[in-house]
Amino acid sequence: MNDLFEKKITVISLSILLAILLWLYVITEPNAVIPKDLSLPVRLANVDALSKNNLTILDDESFNVLIKLRGNKKYLDGLNKTTVMATVDLRGIDSKGQKELLVDLSGIPAGVDVTWISSNRISLNIDNIVTGVIPVSLRIEGSTPAGMSTMTPVINPAEVTIKGAETILGLIKTAHVRIEISNRSMGINENADVWISDKQDNVIEGLDVSPRQVDVFIPIESTKSVAIDANYQIVPADGYVLNSVTISPKAVNIVGRKEILDGLTHIKTVKIEQLDARANIEEKVVLILPDGVELINKKEDIILTANIEKIADKTVETNKVGIKNLTEGIEIEMLQIYIKATVRGPESLVDAWDISNAFYIDLKDLGEGTHSLPIQYIIPDKVELKEILPNEIKITIKKMAQ
Repeated sequence: MNDLFEKKITVISLSILLAILLWLYVITEPNAVIPKDLSLPVRLANVDALSKNNLTILDDESFNVLIKLRGNKKYLDGLNKTTVMATVDLRGIDSKGQKELLVDLSGIPAGVDVTWISSNRISLNIDNIVTGVIPVSLRIEGSTPAGMSTMTPVINPAEVTIKGAETILGLIKTAHVRIEISNRSMGINENADVWISDKQDNVIEGLDVSPRQVDVFIPIESTKSVAIDANYQIVPADGYVLNSVTISPKAVNIVGRKEILDGLTHIKTVKIEQLDARANIEEKVVLILPDGVELINKKEDIILTANIEKIADKTVETNKVGIKNLTEGIEIEMLQIYIKATVRGPESLVDAWDISNAFYIDLKDLGEGTHSLPIQYIIPDKVELKEILPNEIKITIKKMAQ
C-alpha cells in the first residue's frame, strides 16, 4: 500500500518538474512558437475625406477588435496595441447610409500568423452635413419683485447658425439662452451661452453652433392694472337691436416706465365697426398701447362681444292686477277685467317677460269714493309697451264694515 502511494507521489512530482522545464524553455527560447491575444482600437483613417464630401459619422462610437496571433516568441514579445494597428479607411465614401467597412491589420511581422479576429468589418452610419439658421429664444428663470415685470427682451444676434449631421438637426426644437432674474429690479445686460434642445428638452451635443454666445438685454419696469375702454360702432340692421356690449377681460396688467403708467387710467381698443348687424358679434380686439408700455401677458386675448337680437312683438292677456298702497281698514270694489297688452323689444327679453306681476293700480293718496285709475305696468329695460287695453280701471274705495 505504501509502495503504491510512493509511486503516485513520484509520478506527480515528475509531471510538475517537466511542466516547469517546458515553461522555462518557452520563456527563454526565442524561437519557441507561442500564441498571443491582442485587443486593438480601430483607428479611422482619412476622416477629412468625409468632410470634403459634406459627410460625417452619425454615431460617436468607438470600435475594438480582438485578434489571436501565433508565431516565434521573439517576434510576439514586441507586439502590442501601439505596434499593431487596426485601421478603417474612409476614402471613397461619397454618400450617406450604413456602410460596412473592412478592418485592415498592419504592423504584424513575417512569421506571425493571425489565427482569429473577432470581426474583420465595422458598420458606420454616415450622414450628410447640413447647415441651418434658427432663432434664439429666451428662458427666464425666477421672478421679479412685486410690482415689477420684464418687458420684451433684445437678443443680439437673434439667430444662430447650426452645422452638423442632417439627422441631428432634424431633432432640434429650440436654440435658447437662460437668464436668472430673481429679485432683479433693474434691466439686465448679459452675455449668455446658447443651448440647443430637442422636443423632449434634452440638450443636443456635437453640433457646430455659431456664435456660441449672444448678448441679452431684459428691461425690468413697473406694473399697473388698468381698465379697457372698448371703442366700437355697431349698427343693427332694420328689425334688430343692439342688446349689450361687453369686453373681456375688463382690465389688463401692463408694464412700463413708472412716469408713463402714472398717467394712465384706461387703455382704448382699436375701433370695431359693424354695420347692418344681424347676429351676435365676438371679435378679438387690439389694444392701443402707448410707446414704452406692454402687456404683461402678451398671449392674453381681449374679446369684444355684442349681443344682437331680433326685435319681436308680443301680445299677452291676463286678469291679474296687483294693488299697491292698500291701507288697513279700507276695501275696494272693482269689476273683473282682462288686460290685453302688446310689447316690443329684444326677442329674448320679450319671451322672458313674466306677466303674472306685470300690471297694477296704485291707491296712494286716494280717499273713499269711485275712482278711475290708470293701469300701470312693469316691463324689462329695452322693452316698449305699444298698447294696453283697457288702459284704466274703475274702482270704489270704502271703509270696511265694523
